[in-house]
Amino acid sequence: CIARALLKKPKILILDDSTSAVDTQTDAMIRKAFAEEIPGTTKLIIAQRVASVQEADMIVILYLLTLASVTLIVGSAASGSPFAGVGLSREMVAMISYELPLVLVLLTVGRVCGNGLATFSLAKIGAYQAQNGVLLLDPVLWPAAIAMLFVIPCEVGQQPFDIDEAETEICEGVLAEYSGRPLAQFKMMHNVKMYVMSGLFCALFLNVQTGFFLADLLLYCVNCTLVTFVSMSLPHAVTARFRVEQVFKFYWTIVTGLAAISLVLVWIGL
Repeated sequence: CIARALLKKPKILILDDSTSAVDTQTDAMIRKAFAEEIPGTTKLIIAQRVASVQEADMIVILYLLTLASVTLIVGSAASGSPFAGVGLSREMVAMISYELPLVLVLLTVGRVCGNGLATFSLAKIGAYQAQNGVLLLDPVLWPAAIAMLFVIPCEVGQQPFDIDEAETEICEGVLAEYSGRPLAQFKMMHNVKMYVMSGLFCALFLNVQTGFFLADLLLYCVNCTLVTFVSMSLPHAVTARFRVEQVFKFYWTIVTGLAAISLVLVWIGL
């Protein structure tokens, strides 16, 4: 089946655990053949081995971020509180709002760094920026970078997009019935998402590499701090909380529009 796929060179290739019966060395050879023989084919891979999907780590990050939100929704539903029920519905609205622009930003950056084909490998994105400079200096990607900065506070649940908690309206909403260790775990998840989203922005747009580990680490920490300040601390200080319908409208019009502008410009080769 794999041999026939290589000969036909399809536009889309779906592989459902197709290399589970081979050893790791043969699996690596098959993946290399895919990259060399059908580079223009979109591949949808279902696999048990991490190595089989190691070049799609952006998809893994997107999945894990969604898993955190789903966990929050399930936890609030289990509490049985009416305040948590309202917060649950608001969290679902927030997820629907920011997921589309986030995917468009990832597609835009992947298209730029994939040499005409979208790549979802953070390693390849980092290597591209090491050779060509950080993507934040490219004016074509400025709308996507701005969109990503808007996505971060809603993904994290930071004011003015903390509609699922809104302590002055629904008494912490999704967390209304939690205290002690369970509450600490949810708060820890919030802080981890804040770090991951700031780091993801730096990996996509500000992947500065000097070749020295300590210097790279220091630059990474400084850049993450600046991104956190611009995307979360500054809006929290100057903007009141959005209403639910405002969040949805804002992300599906302005933020999605910004991400789409960069994606279209990149796709037509500007």
